[in-house]
Amino acid sequence: MFSESDKEYSFAGMGKRLVDIVIIAFVMFASAAVFLFFGYQNSEPEKQPQAVNGIIDLSAWDFKRYGPVKLDGQWELYWNKLLNPDRLGKGSPYGKPLFVQVPGLWKNIKTVDNIKNEGFATYRLLVRTGGIHESMAINIKFLISSCRIWIGDRVVYEAGHTGTNAGDFRGGFNPQIIDIQPDNKDFYVTVQISNYGYANGGFAANIELGDTIMLVSRKNIRSFGDMFLFGCIMIMALYHLTLFILRKKEIYTLYFGIMCLLISVRTLLMGEMLLYNFMPDIPLYFLLKVSGVIFPLILPCFVMFTHSFFPEDTPVWFVRVSQATGLLFTLITMVLQNDARHFFLFPFQVCSILVVILLLAILTKASYMRRDGALVFLIATAAITLIILNDIFNGYGILKTGYYIPLGQLLFIFVQSFMLFRKLVSQEELILKSELRMLQAQIKPHFLFNALNTIISVSRTSSEKAVELLLYLSDYLRCGFSFKNDEEFVDFETEMLHVKSYLEIEKARFSDKLKVIIDVGSDIACKVPACIIQPIVENAVLHGILPRKAGGTVKLSAKQRDNMLFISVEDDGVGMTEEKLNSILGEAQKSSGIGLKNVKNRIQKIYKRKIEIQSTEEKGTVVRITLPLGRRRAEGRESNTCR
Repeated sequence: MFSESDKEYSFAGMGKRLVDIVIIAFVMFASAAVFLFFGYQNSEPEKQPQAVNGIIDLSAWDFKRYGPVKLDGQWELYWNKLLNPDRLGKGSPYGKPLFVQVPGLWKNIKTVDNIKNEGFATYRLLVRTGGIHESMAINIKFLISSCRIWIGDRVVYEAGHTGTNAGDFRGGFNPQIIDIQPDNKDFYVTVQISNYGYANGGFAANIELGDTIMLVSRKNIRSFGDMFLFGCIMIMALYHLTLFILRKKEIYTLYFGIMCLLISVRTLLMGEMLLYNFMPDIPLYFLLKVSGVIFPLILPCFVMFTHSFFPEDTPVWFVRVSQATGLLFTLITMVLQNDARHFFLFPFQVCSILVVILLLAILTKASYMRRDGALVFLIATAAITLIILNDIFNGYGILKTGYYIPLGQLLFIFVQSFMLFRKLVSQEELILKSELRMLQAQIKPHFLFNALNTIISVSRTSSEKAVELLLYLSDYLRCGFSFKNDEEFVDFETEMLHVKSYLEIEKARFSDKLKVIIDVGSDIACKVPACIIQPIVENAVLHGILPRKAGGTVKLSAKQRDNMLFISVEDDGVGMTEEKLNSILGEAQKSSGIGLKNVKNRIQKIYKRKIEIQSTEEKGTVVRITLPLGRRRAEGRESNTCR
């Protein structure tokens, strides 16, 4: 048969495992919902037309029904030439163009000898539509290099300055939706691009053509999503950093707060580049540098966070390796130019994947060792790892499933913040239980020594009184050590036996210096939290009455009225200043205030109520507790339900 403590431990373990199962189910459900939703958003209801030999036929495409179309496919390319549309008509002296895939980088073009990442070029595409549309626009996305775009013979977009050398070049970034209103149903799109100093030279992103209202609506939704992600993650960052300032022992809150801060700032520099849109005067080069500096620091912060959560399973050398890797690539990003540091991106991604694999192995070990929360930690880390791999493969063109990192980060951070909250709550419960053990330990050797001395002294004059005091001491010890946790309830009668036993011993010890008045209703038959009245009475005796030379009176009253239990402990002792009262109830209390503070915390935890304390120097102190009756605890144990 199991002992009571075994059962208690078993039920607690089952409760934690149930919470873990709920969190895992939530992670799986939320991940599936994210992938299904955004997979639907990224899916194309109809197979989109592709440009072939510099022509894209959209005559059968219904923009209202099918939405915008990406002008992807084979565009005309004139390498090392910046040509206006009027120079590309019939009889152009520039010869036959090359046909290259758009979007695409120059370094990936195999049909041109000695083509480099830096240079300049002109692209052209003939767009054929079924008719002139009243509302048509193009969506210019992530083109960092300088760029100039014509629709027909009219310039509609310009970012930076397209130049034929580095001195004449000026980079620019200005993603926007442009209303084009072409004059004919068939029109040319001409794009000049030049690049010097940036990593990705070429036509790096596609151009969308579609209905103006639909394009604007989609852009607004994406911008709102980025802002929502930034707000949520930044709030978590500030909350956990503030928590660390207030509670510096919980170092994991610092690591988690820094990680959230880095991710939230980088959110503004990705996607719709909200920070650049809000502050366009900031040089684009600087923003890209900031984004590159932040990126390598996120993983070391997460490793340190994991180490603070599972120090037994995360070796210190692994933490140091991740820190060194992150700092190394951060320094590379800070020192090198944009185009040079791009060559270190792939090695960093490989190192990051290796670190994550080791991290998953560590979390698997922690789960096997049944560390609290390790399984949820493992599932969440595995989920975000798959999302990151998906986005990396999309970046290299291996997959075309869409990008999910921003929402994956939010989901991951939400789960981790919940784990942090649970850990903090567990620590609070441990503190309460340790304080309760200290309450039990307040039956200290000196108390037993004084009690036994009193009994010995009394036995010389009255053996019957000595026997009576021994029985009181026995009751006091039995009541003080009978309960096992801070949420256990006992009969009100048992709690009063504990109090009366203590008072009888102290009355015998201090004789006429201590007077006691007990006014307890005879109709009270309820359960109350164990050891909740005796510490208050003891505090009144030791710190209220005894410091006073003339002694004093302790009055204990308890009444049941209107489904409420009213308990009051009053003394006419030395009283307390407000400063001393706050010190006793605060975090920095001495051992003398443990009992009162523990009672306050347990009342707050169990009933979400506060105890009322009034104290005046040289006049005394009154402590009042109001407990609701007829309430049952969520755990299924009976509380102070009247019988």
